[in-house]
Amino acid sequence: MEPITNQTVQQTPPKKKSLSQWAIARKKFIRNMPAMASLIFLLVVTALSIASPLLSDIDPSRINPRLVEAPPSAEH
Repeated sequence: MEPITNQTVQQTPPKKKSLSQWAIARKKFIRNMPAMASLIFLLVVTALSIASPLLSDIDPSRINPRLVEAPPSAEH
């Protein structure tokens, strides 16, 4: 029996870790530029809608009683 050396032992390459379905979907989504642009747009719109009370001093629930039955106009 001959001694084990580096030449007699064949090195097997390390197994590549397989990705989950979520990881594959995330990788494909990140590479899709229109999808990323849409995601950024939706995040900006959501952030602005949440921060709108801080950005505006107009009360959306305030009603002007004089304009309740007025026809459409620039003031309405």
